[in-house]
Amino acid sequence: MGSAQLKADQWVTLYNAVIQAMGPGAVAGFGTDINGLEFAMKPRPGSSVQYGTPAFPLQISSDGNQSWNYNNVGVAHYGLLPDFLQDVASLPGGAEVIKNMNNGAQYFYETWQMAEQGCVTQCGP
Repeated sequence: MGSAQLKADQWVTLYNAVIQAMGPGAVAGFGTDINGLEFAMKPRPGSSVQYGTPAFPLQISSDGNQSWNYNNVGVAHYGLLPDFLQDVASLPGGAEVIKNMNNGAQYFYETWQMAEQGCVTQCGP
C-alpha cells in the first residue's frame, strides 16, 4: 500500500480499505513510495505530534542548523517516518492500524510456513 503525498488521516482511510478488501485476519504492510520520483507524506492540518514526551520520546529531527518538525513539514526525510506513525496513532482508529502493522512479522512468518508446507489455502495443525 502506497503513501506518497498522503496526509495521516488519508493514509489511515486507505489502510483500512485495503485491510477490509483483504478480508478477516489480514495484515497490510507500509510502502512509502519515496524513491526520488514521489514526494513523501504531507503534514496533516491539526497534527499535534509532541516531541520529548514519555509517550513519544523522540526529539525534533535536526542536523546542524536545520531542524524538521513533522507538524510543519511532514515526512521531509526517512527519519520522520516514526513521527508520521505517531500522527497516525493519534487519529480515530489509528492505534488499531499500528497494532495491525505490528503483527506483520508474525503474519509473514505464518504465511511462509504455509508456503513451505505446500498449502494453497490455510493449513490445519
